[in-house]
Amino acid sequence: MRKIERLLESQALVEMLMRIDEQQTEIQRLVGLAEEQAHQLEGLRKRQRDLYLDGDRRLRELEKSVAGMSASTVSVVQSGAAAGAAQQLAPPGGALSATPSASMANANDSEQETRDYEQAFALLKDGRYEQAIPAFRQFLTKHADGKLANNAQYWLGEANYVTRQFAVAAEEFKKVGTLYPHSAKLPGALLKLGYTYYELQDWVQTRQALEELVQRFPQSSAARLAKNRLQRLKSEGH
Repeated sequence: MRKIERLLESQALVEMLMRIDEQQTEIQRLVGLAEEQAHQLEGLRKRQRDLYLDGDRRLRELEKSVAGMSASTVSVVQSGAAAGAAQQLAPPGGALSATPSASMANANDSEQETRDYEQAFALLKDGRYEQAIPAFRQFLTKHADGKLANNAQYWLGEANYVTRQFAVAAEEFKKVGTLYPHSAKLPGALLKLGYTYYELQDWVQTRQALEELVQRFPQSSAARLAKNRLQRLKSEGH
């Protein structure tokens, strides 16, 4: 009888060890799956960031091109007008010399603004978000009325979002709309504002930002993403 009991105990122990081994195998499989999904998620985040950065670069190139064309047109018109005026008024020598100097100063300011922006932008592109944040803040202090200020304001919000400083990010994204209401970055800022409030679990503000985006910019790619997030809110019961 005792021998049978030992045999049964041995069989039970073997079965228990087999179950433990199966559970360990399943745990390893789940851990591997989680790691794979985390890697895929990081890849998606990087791709999204690269798309944002590339879009920003293309937009700035387009703005430069349009500005260059406008400047050339104005220069031709002004040259013709200046020639006619010179013939009629014949001002003393050197009276018009201030205009080229002012133009040169404006050009230098614009070049410095571009350099400062690209330095901050490079930090963001390299993933050095903690350094990009003060760089963009310094840029906005120095070039508050510059042509790239609206872009810098958006990327300041983005840098805070990526570093999970969501309360700060929300304030920075809102400034895009309040300070630069005609910015091409506004649809993206509203989208990320909605995403930020989602991370803060402020469902009312999330819905408000995303619905404003869909209403104001219905044809934008940002609006499509906003609709997806609104649907997700609904499915989650928020």
